[in-house]
Amino acid sequence: MKQFKSFHLLAVTAVLLVIWAFFSRNETVDFHFYDTYIVMGLNFLITTLIIIFIIYFTLYRLSEKILFSLWLTWIHVISCILFAGGAFYFLSFRNLFNVHQRRYHEFQNWESMRMFGDTETNVLIGLSVLVILQVIFPLNIIAGAIRLWVQKSRKSR
Repeated sequence: MKQFKSFHLLAVTAVLLVIWAFFSRNETVDFHFYDTYIVMGLNFLITTLIIIFIIYFTLYRLSEKILFSLWLTWIHVISCILFAGGAFYFLSFRNLFNVHQRRYHEFQNWESMRMFGDTETNVLIGLSVLVILQVIFPLNIIAGAIRLWVQKSRKSR
């Protein structure tokens, strides 16, 4: 039996997302960026995330011999899964447990603006942190490649 590696969690998560995509309703997710209103299908976002997880799994599988640190791999994989899950919680599941109806922003009542604006701010902060954490993967590969290069140069002396 092969040993379970941390990046296998990406494949497991991708399979779970495929199953979720089959059972998800025909929902839309709306983003408000200043004066731009973007509406996307939730299945489109799920499919995009599945593709990203499969690409990362493939890259990890191809580069597992040169990875620098197992800890950096775990940090990257867990952060990808947690932040993507948190973003999808705020984007889709909040509507299941939310007592407020989904609606456009009102500018007449300050409390409703604050309530709906906080969710978008949290999602934007989470996605920004996720993008910043993506730097861990190339750093892990670069540091591992440098380590292998130094080891080979020492052996050749």
